[in-house]
Amino acid sequence: MKSKLVLLFVLINFYLSHAQDKPQFEPTYYKDTISGKLFWNMSLPAYLTLSPTPNPSSGVQLESKATRQYADPFYFDTEGINYIRTRWAVDKKTGQSVPNVEIVWEIYADGHSPHSLVHLIDPNKHYSGHNLYCSKALRLAISSRDALSGVKQIYYSVNGAQYKTYTDTLTFDREGIYEIKYFAVDNVNNVEQTHDISFYLDFTPPKSNAMITGIHLDKENIISTSTKIILRSKDTISGVKQIYYRIDSTKWIAYQPNTSIPLAGLTDGNHILEFYAVDNVNNKESIQTFKFYLDKTAPITIADILGDKFIVNDKVFFSGRTKLKLTSVDNKAGVKAVFYSIDGGEFKKYTEPIYLPSTPGWHEVVYFAVDSTENITKDKLTNSYYKYRMKVDKIYMDLSGPKLSYTIQGDKYKRSDTIFISPRTKIILNASDPESGVKSISYYLDNSKTEHPYERPFTLADINHGLHKVNIIGYDNVNNRNIATFTIFLDKEPPKITYSFDIPPIGQKDSLPVYTQNTKLFLSFIDDFTGTSTIFYSLNGGQKIPYSNYITGFKTGENTINVEVTDKVGNKAIKTISFFIK
Repeated sequence: MKSKLVLLFVLINFYLSHAQDKPQFEPTYYKDTISGKLFWNMSLPAYLTLSPTPNPSSGVQLESKATRQYADPFYFDTEGINYIRTRWAVDKKTGQSVPNVEIVWEIYADGHSPHSLVHLIDPNKHYSGHNLYCSKALRLAISSRDALSGVKQIYYSVNGAQYKTYTDTLTFDREGIYEIKYFAVDNVNNVEQTHDISFYLDFTPPKSNAMITGIHLDKENIISTSTKIILRSKDTISGVKQIYYRIDSTKWIAYQPNTSIPLAGLTDGNHILEFYAVDNVNNKESIQTFKFYLDKTAPITIADILGDKFIVNDKVFFSGRTKLKLTSVDNKAGVKAVFYSIDGGEFKKYTEPIYLPSTPGWHEVVYFAVDSTENITKDKLTNSYYKYRMKVDKIYMDLSGPKLSYTIQGDKYKRSDTIFISPRTKIILNASDPESGVKSISYYLDNSKTEHPYERPFTLADINHGLHKVNIIGYDNVNNRNIATFTIFLDKEPPKITYSFDIPPIGQKDSLPVYTQNTKLFLSFIDDFTGTSTIFYSLNGGQKIPYSNYITGFKTGENTINVEVTDKVGNKAIKTISFFIK
């Protein structure tokens, strides 16, 4: 379906890029022969001619002296009716003016193009997102309306072909992708903006098949009541709408996707399954058939796991809480007894779900069923019968949870048995389980008991400064649980910086202390948790220098010292000291 949609978009873009040019139309005027109304395209210039006869060629073209910049020609400024008028009328017999009566000539200015719509006449059309699918019954009609001069003609183009005049409903009878462009022109040649519509004509029905899972002997299609018949259908264009089925010519039933055809109510013997699919534009597939023999005579015995389990490849992992349930069915003679053996021990009669040995390792369960007429299950490989048919399930007893550990990544410092970290430090949680494998890791902090799923390394930047307990919880694939706890100190406080001069100030200038040239500046630092790691200072914007004993070498005038101290988990303190030297 996806590949078909991609093709649809590619072909539509191809048609758009190779479409014929849109026909051109020059603005014009139009006089309605029925109403006598004169319609004038608003973009068409207009000239006035004054003539003593009905023949305009015997007259003279008027020129405006007062408004020359807007006249000769002029343009109509109002959509709809416009008037050319005299102030007072003159009586044709007396030659006297008639007060308060004007002579008007009406002109209808038209500057708006028509508005067209496309109508798809198809009861089977289907939308999938922005994609439209139609059936072979599709007819397409285009309508247009114009408020003033009226629609003169509708034009359309199919898949980039030359534009044609639209006269009647269009019919499409070939499957494929279509892109229709259309527009209309009114009687004064206002041209509508081009519209387009794209759709796919789907004439191809779906293709369906029956998928058989479980007991199925290819010879004569022999199956059992535990066999699952699942119907699958594919339609690469509009998509499958519904699958229908029936057994032995009964009533057609709508199939529910991903379910199996019910077989339990059928009799032992030959049967015919018929099915077909309909796509989203009602293309119907021809009826498909699957003939099978339902064998309900021999018992069918299965093992079911109650409780925690995890299956990977051919390995089944159990926890110590898990039971093994054996189920045997025989719809003809009935089940007489079910027997089982664990790890090669003697066979016992099965009555209820059993615990497996509670020791780690692999265990082998063998079981079989006998019906009331001593029918036993047929061996699939040899097609012969055993006195006992044995099926082997290998089961691993997983009784312990994952092993848990953690790693600190980034700034950290350990003193005695305490690990200090910064808000930027990442905590990585690790778990391993050599048996059923790790299912998930979660954690919670302190005593919150709210577990957070562990997906990636995390920090403690959002919690308070101080000592915290991190609790790790690991689950394996059979839900064995293990917990590990460690404490960690989150250090969010930078060092504290203090300073002093070896002599008192001799004055003050601009709110700053003033010292003599030979003064010395001493720095001191306190970090209550990890201690300091690096101490640098710069004098008057100079290079950073590691601090040792004291600072001298000040210039006359204002001095500025920037001090930067970092503790052992990367918390940084910055202080600026300003003073004058005389």
